[in-house]
Amino acid sequence: NAVLTEAPAELVLKFDKPMRITKLALTDRSGKDYEVQRTDQMKHVLKLVAQLDPVPSRECQINWLGLSEDGHPMKGTFSFTVK
Repeated sequence: NAVLTEAPAELVLKFDKPMRITKLALTDRSGKDYEVQRTDQMKHVLKLVAQLDPVPSRECQINWLGLSEDGHPMKGTFSFTVK
């Protein structure tokens, strides 16, 4: 729920144990999707870095789905607002 003065150029997700992220989506409050360019090649990683297309000044939400190394499904959601 961070409030940012400028839109982020990249997104970084860090995990305690390796995760394979199967879905990563950035949407605004109206449901519009924004491009996310991943660098993980769908492999298990401790840190995922993704480049973001320019995000307008509004509330945005990140949703991710993944699998741990032992196959357990995981998911997360967080949001930020660009003012």
